[in-house]
Amino acid sequence: MAKDWREVKKEIEAEIDKIWLNEPEEVKKSRLGIFPSGAGVYGTYLGNLVFLNGDIAAVGYSFAQEPMLKSLSNPSFTLEQCKQLFHWFTADTCELLGGTYGEKCPAPWMNMGTLCRLYKDAVGCYDTIKTKEELKELLDSWYIYLDRLYRWIFFMFPWYVGTMFPKKELKDVEELAKLSGLRIAR
Repeated sequence: MAKDWREVKKEIEAEIDKIWLNEPEEVKKSRLGIFPSGAGVYGTYLGNLVFLNGDIAAVGYSFAQEPMLKSLSNPSFTLEQCKQLFHWFTADTCELLGGTYGEKCPAPWMNMGTLCRLYKDAVGCYDTIKTKEELKELLDSWYIYLDRLYRWIFFMFPWYVGTMFPKKELKDVEELAKLSGLRIAR
């Protein structure tokens, strides 16, 4: 039998409490370059961190939260439509971030197993949600969880890598053009 939505909400809120001041294990593993799934390109994991940063923001407040909350407050959207929208906005990304795929990927692809499990629990409790207000209560906790998780990902991202890509000044462009035998059109 499916969990009641209130139970799922409590589980999400317990995870929020757990990670509020303490780096989640999944984030720590990612920061240290530990991806048991094998995710990464050419033996590196910077791309994984880029995807974690972007995808968690996208599935959370940057992409999904605003249209979800608008649909919940719009009387022309039914509860069932709102449930379907939540699924559409989150399913693929949550599976990519935390899904496993048998022998080829025995561990959560981007280390986010807890995120994937909480998503599946949220969708799995749909039958116990009877009003848009109840769905909104559940999703309010979901988005707080995603926001906190995203803040950890954002904080640990290796922003210092950006020092390898300094901005160019006009004098730099002029010097490069001169060295290349080119003229700058003005």
